[in-house]
Amino acid sequence: MRRYYFLASCLIISALFGSACIRRVSVPPLLPANEEVPTNALINRINAYESVKTFGAQGTVSLRNYFTGVNSKVDDFPPGNGLVRIKRPSSIRIVVKAPVINSQVADMVSDGQQFRLAMHYPSDHKRFLFGSNLKDYERMAADRTQHSNNADLNRVGGVVNMRPQHVTEALLIKPLETDDRTAIFREEIKQEEPGKDKRRVVKSYSVLYVVERNDQNQLELSRKLWFDRTLPDTPLARVQLFDIGSGKLASDITYSDWVKVPASNLSWPTKVTIDRLNDGYKLTLLFEKESIQPDVELTNRTFVLENTEKFEEIDLDAPRKSSASQNRKPPQSGQRYR
Repeated sequence: MRRYYFLASCLIISALFGSACIRRVSVPPLLPANEEVPTNALINRINAYESVKTFGAQGTVSLRNYFTGVNSKVDDFPPGNGLVRIKRPSSIRIVVKAPVINSQVADMVSDGQQFRLAMHYPSDHKRFLFGSNLKDYERMAADRTQHSNNADLNRVGGVVNMRPQHVTEALLIKPLETDDRTAIFREEIKQEEPGKDKRRVVKSYSVLYVVERNDQNQLELSRKLWFDRTLPDTPLARVQLFDIGSGKLASDITYSDWVKVPASNLSWPTKVTIDRLNDGYKLTLLFEKESIQPDVELTNRTFVLENTEKFEEIDLDAPRKSSASQNRKPPQSGQRYR
């Protein structure tokens, strides 16, 4: 009886794998991959940027506001001409102007403690936002901005969550260090995604996982760094930042179109996209190659801004503070920038 079942199983398997049952289907092609770069070499490549203390560039800035959209549609701000200035560890200035007419769209600055954002566009929604630059700053979720009794929050939407450090951490990447509280692991990933001609392809990545110990001495995922093995030199293509404690994806940053900068031995991406879906916005920076300046000379007045045009002020700390603090004024400072 056992021999009968064995022979029957063989006949079934033969029938399944017979030429009459096989059909060929199309699958996304696997792109050729470079040889694997050692983990230490990838770490050293990221840490080489620690020597860059300041950064300057100009180009195009685009902003998507997820929270002010309706159903599956979102709001895209018109692209503007952007000027970016950054100084380690946390100072930044971003000035955005409308193309052609060269009028102000937005001006954002931070000294690492306080941030200020002057919104010049749209003209009927001019606002001067300011608040603290703390890591534990309470985020405004979509349901809070869309259904809040505060009309200002409804109009501003995801922009209320925009913080200067979101840009500084994308452009001046934090070094990779291993110690008693941090460890780095590696994984090789093959991922299906759109190719240059929008056809689906399979790409190979070397991914570094950075895990850190929290206050309870538990390991939590902090960062993932993706290196594209299908492109020359295996460049950094993506960095994912996670909130310690909740494990939620905080920032999904993509890099592309890397170029060698004559004034530096380092390569720089000319396109950087900072997608913070949970915060309600996405920021895309397209830099002009000739404008990229590592270690550009800056002054302290580069990173100060005041409400000289007397826009209506919104204290972003106010929703979680007493009403007595909602009318406080931002620190006064100069307005010039380099």
